This record gives sequence, structure tokens and C-alpha cells, in this order.
Amino acid sequence: IKQRVEAHIEAEKQSELQKKQEEAARAMKTLSDNRRLQEEKRIAEQQAKEDEEARIQRFAEEKERKMRMRAEREAEIAAQKQGIRQRMIDRQVEY
Repeated sequence: IKQRVEAHIEAEKQSELQKKQEEAARAMKTLSDNRRLQEEKRIAEQQAKEDEEARIQRFAEEKERKMRMRAEREAEIAAQKQGIRQRMIDRQVEY
């Protein structure tokens, strides 16, 4: 009877030890999964930030290009108007 009791106690100890090991393994897996997810989130946020900065940069470049083109058009129109004025002045001088 004593041997059976000791064997039963030993089996319970082994079972308890196995449960603790399994729980520790689950905790380690959860910890590593959490770290991996945090790293993925950090990378995704960094990528989103870089994408937003690139989008803002493209917008600024496009706006600058449009402003430059508008200034060129206005200068061209002003030159045409000046040419027309000069021709009108030249015609008046002729008469």
C-alpha cells in the first residue's frame, strides 16, 4: 500500500511538473508572439509615416511645379500684351 501511495504521489508530482512546464512554454510563446506583433506594428507605422512624408513631398513638388508654370504663362501673356501695346504705339507714331 505504501508503494502505491508513493507511486500515486510521484505521479501527481510529475503531472504537476508537466503542467507547469506546459504553462511556462505557453507563456514564452505568448511573449514571443507579442514581441513579434509589436515589431510588425512598429514597422507598419514607420512605413505609413514614410509613405505620408513621401505623399506630402510629392504634393509640395506638384504645387511648386504648377506655380512655376503659372508664373511662366503670366510672363508670356505680359510679354504678348507689351508687344501689342508697342505695335499700337508704333502705329500711332506712324500716323
